[in-house]
Amino acid sequence: MELKLRPGLIKNLRSEKLWTQEQLAEACGLGLRTIQRLEAQGNASLETIRSLSSVFEVEADDLVLTSDSFKPYKHSQRNYLLLAVPPLMPFVVLLLSTVVAEPYLIIAALLATAVTVLVLLFHCLTVEVTASSISWSLWLGILKKKIPLSSVVGCEIYDVPKWWLADYGLNPLLDNYHSVEFAGAMAIKIQIETGAAFIVGTDEPPYLKSAIDAALKFQAPSNDEPST
Repeated sequence: MELKLRPGLIKNLRSEKLWTQEQLAEACGLGLRTIQRLEAQGNASLETIRSLSSVFEVEADDLVLTSDSFKPYKHSQRNYLLLAVPPLMPFVVLLLSTVVAEPYLIIAALLATAVTVLVLLFHCLTVEVTASSISWSLWLGILKKKIPLSSVVGCEIYDVPKWWLADYGLNPLLDNYHSVEFAGAMAIKIQIETGAAFIVGTDEPPYLKSAIDAALKFQAPSNDEPST
């Protein structure tokens, strides 16, 4: 019978001891491939879990993922003001048709279409926190960035400068870069172990920060977790 381990926990416990995967395998009396597989997939037999709990000196139950161990977070922030733009585009083109020549009217129509597509694409930012990752995506998940929770070292509420427009929802796929939603001036700054930081816009920063903090604590043994 195989059980699901809590994501990232074994790697974190191993890192605390400054062990390599080979050293952990030797300490547990397990094969290297077994350690590699359980860190990557999180599946382990009861005997393996008992070996790990003995080596790390934690309760076996602390290593196992249960249905009530963690509550995922998912929230979408929408800018409804932007959604008022696409319905206005046909009227703009119609107005221009009375004052510009046909070649310029075609260009105007193409620009109006491009604006409509961009608005639909960037009007909504969805942020999701699971037991193993943090991700954010623009409308329908067309542009999405996902980072493993094991690489996150902390987060804080970030007040976006009101003059800062360069990164508003435009760079969710780039590493070592920021992603901020159009609406609002609040965000969460997520620091990762490489030294890079991601700034993710949100209209409920305390809830998002709490979700990330809870997910990070979830990867630690239960005696480090706050009581509920």
